Amino acid sequence: MKVDTQEIILQLSNLMQLDVDAAQAYQEAIKNIEVTNIRDQLSHYREDHLRHIKELSAAIRKLGATPPIAKPGLKGFIIDTFTELQSITGTEGALTAMRGNEELTNDSYRTALEHELPDEIRTLLESNFKDEQRHLRYIEKVLEHRAWEHKRAAGNRA
Repeated sequence: MKVDTQEIILQLSNLMQLDVDAAQAYQEAIKNIEVTNIRDQLSHYREDHLRHIKELSAAIRKLGATPPIAKPGLKGFIIDTFTELQSITGTEGALTAMRGNEELTNDSYRTALEHELPDEIRTLLESNFKDEQRHLRYIEKVLEHRAWEHKRAAGNRA
């Protein structure tokens, strides 16, 4: 089966845009996280998204195309606004918003991996998808255990 390069470029561009939007959403959420270790972890995840943007951009260039400009799009504006509004309520709201954002990102990477892809691109997307799965697992775990309440009770030492 022949791989459609233009379709792959479109998929990579869409994933890159999603990572741009996710990085921006993390920035908004981080502002309202009161617990240091949770805020630090989300900062690391934001860095993962920034790395994904660079890697996807490089992959698009390798395919002979110009990557999109790394700035939030309309969907990103909506995600960012939703995250900002949810985050106003503090850690729980910020994490709830980020769970929704990570579910979208996970679904998008999963869908992209269902397509025929060159090995190098498949490896990149699988690696990024593992990051996204890790992000979502952490956020779900923190929400489930309400970790911010335990840290607040312990004087926010962690």
